[in-house]
Parts: sequence; structure tokens; C-alpha cells
Amino acid sequence: MERIKYHQSTKHGEMVEGENMTGGNCEGLEKDAQGRVVRFCEFKPKIRRSGGGNKKAPTWTEEEVVALAEGVDLYGISYGRILKEYAVLEHRTANSLEIKYSKINPEKLVTLRAATAKKPRPNSWTAEQDTALIEGVNKYGLDFKRIQGENDILGVRTLQALEKQLSRIKPEKLIELKRALPPPAREWSPEQIAALTDAVEKHGCDFELIKKENPCLKLRTTYTLDISYSRIYLEKYKKG
Repeated sequence: MERIKYHQSTKHGEMVEGENMTGGNCEGLEKDAQGRVVRFCEFKPKIRRSGGGNKKAPTWTEEEVVALAEGVDLYGISYGRILKEYAVLEHRTANSLEIKYSKINPEKLVTLRAATAKKPRPNSWTAEQDTALIEGVNKYGLDFKRIQGENDILGVRTLQALEKQLSRIKPEKLIELKRALPPPAREWSPEQIAALTDAVEKHGCDFELIKKENPCLKLRTTYTLDISYSRIYLEKYKKG
């Protein structure tokens, strides 16, 4: 077997002869003219395998073709589901299913793709939509969900889009309606605190009844009423 020599002075050895070196049994030691140790090791050339790593896909059987056609009839082009439902196709990929079906029935594949394609949302507002939005706001205020439900032409718009369009065409109306809204539920007004305190002295901890008799507390839950009154009571107790 061919042998090569290399210097031991480097980390992996310095190649002196040959193009490749793999570990082998060293046979003796000697020094060169510069005093460096030289080892002689067996040379094992790399073996390259021919053929590459790409394997040709197995030929489609008649059973697989029938299963694919049946799966597309049932589930459309949801190839992931077809793979789960048909064990005979488990060694195939979703991409291979689509490629095969494009050869079996290309016209139907085009139709299925067109049917499942996402329709783009309209960007520009029409005068009819603006009119419907303004009429709905005059009738229901900022209840955009109700406005959308009673106007089919606004069904393609989101609730955020309705509010944004209103701020463009009627900004003063949006500001007016927002100012008329009750304060956020996380903030307790002096009126709410007084109503809760008086109602507890009258009805005890029947918070359901307290909510019914006090409109200013209707946005609160019985849990928040209970917690809030506990805090109010503790503050009064600390003050003496």
C-alpha cells in the first residue's frame, strides 16, 4: 500500500507527499534535516460512490391513482388530509400528489385551485358603503357589529375598517360618540363608589340585585363588585 510522510510539528500534520491522508499504523520515527520528526503512515485514498443520492421515485400503481382521484373528489386539493386518509399513499408527499393529479386531470385541478384561491378584499370605499355606514352610526352609535350585520354591503369590511372609515368621512361624529361613552370599566367613578356603598348597606352582598337597581354599575361583574367593596371597606377600617 502506498505510504506518505508528514511532519509531526503541526496540529494535524504537514503534508509532504500525496494528496490525502487518513489515520493508519505508523512505522518508526526519523528526523529530517531541520530536526522535525517525520512519520510514515499508510495512505488510504477516499472512495467516491457513483450514482449520487437522488433516487428515482417509485412508479405509481393503479391502486394509488384510484386513491388519489377519490381523495381529490372528497377533500379537494387538501393533500395533507388525503395522505392521512389513504394508507396506500403514505410514502408519497403532498407535492408528488399534486404533480401526479396535474397529469391525470389538469382541467379539474385548475378549477379547484381557482375555487380555493383567496379573494382579495376591496380597498376603495364606494359612496353606497359610506352612506350605509353613516346611517348605521346615526341609528346604532358605535355598535359596528350591529351596523355590519344589518348592511350586507358592509359585510366584507372588518369592524376596525368601519371605525377607521368613519374617522375619515365624519371625524367630528366619531369624537362626539366616543366622548359620550361611559368611563372604562377599570376606572371607578365617585358616583359608582357611592352607589356601591349605599347598595351594600341596603341589600348586603346581593351583588346581582345591586347591579339591577343601579344602572351605573351594570358594566361591572358581581366579582368586581365584591372585590371593590372589600377594598373600600378596608380603607374605611384603616382610617378608623
